[in-house]
Amino acid sequence: MKLAEHCQEAEGRLRRIDASFLEFSPEAIQLCQDEIIKVLEVLLRWKVAPEPLDDQDRSALASFRKAVAEVQARAVQGVNLCFGWCQLRQATGYTSQGRPQLVPAESSASYRG
Repeated sequence: MKLAEHCQEAEGRLRRIDASFLEFSPEAIQLCQDEIIKVLEVLLRWKVAPEPLDDQDRSALASFRKAVAEVQARAVQGVNLCFGWCQLRQATGYTSQGRPQLVPAESSASYRG
């Protein structure tokens, strides 16, 4: 199997991951975890028996990298959304880096190291 075929299969799985990020359920998170494992398995199959790259492989690899970047951006957006919800709940403001400033829990605030 050529790298292009492996990349296309992995890219399809990444698209399913990206779509499942729009659902807010434990099942969607489990689907993401399962699909990420399958993406890694697909790429490992090619790594076991690599072939020389041709133009089709390079094009598929570029498309796969773009899909990875899109999924990564969606994941970061979700993390930022969750931090924003925490910040709104605690109403403490933002740090100078633009991240939500969370109130330390009582146990960590009383710790003296």
